[in-house]
Amino acid sequence: MSEQLGTPHEDPRLRVGPIWVDPRSAIYATIIMITALTVFRGGEGEMTWDTFRQVTAVLVAPLFALAMAHAFSEALDLQIRFHRRLNRHDRRHVFIVNMQYLYPCIGPVGFALVATLFGWDADFTTWVILIALFISLFGWGFYAGRRARLPVGRQLIFGCGYALLGLLVLVVELFLTH
Repeated sequence: MSEQLGTPHEDPRLRVGPIWVDPRSAIYATIIMITALTVFRGGEGEMTWDTFRQVTAVLVAPLFALAMAHAFSEALDLQIRFHRRLNRHDRRHVFIVNMQYLYPCIGPVGFALVATLFGWDADFTTWVILIALFISLFGWGFYAGRRARLPVGRQLIFGCGYALLGLLVLVVELFLTH
């Protein structure tokens, strides 16, 4: 347990199988995916392989850019702080920590693949992914409330607040782009 400003705190990460997920990274990634899907014009009609490729690019590319930006800035920070080049252990650490930004797109890309295989409507597919992202934000808010040891009612309020944050992002993006 470490101390920050004299107050002990716990590791906020959540273990999902062999993967440790930092809620901050997951929330950044989720909001970026909401933004990207909101401005994406996926076309009408059924999901095709071309639409799948476009949806995958819209979901993965911004998260990859985010992961790389954080990786480069963290590498720079480590080099400056330690006054040396990064060694293998440092590079591995930077890689693992920053791959977290890509984890949240696995489910949406998987769903888009299923939608493509079954020829589902592209608009429907995009909205299902968006709704799943809002549910994800609700889950992270609920998780935050739970980790804060709040009563269940307050945990639900936290969850709703995080989901509303995602909805606010969607509304602002729709207002700015449509």
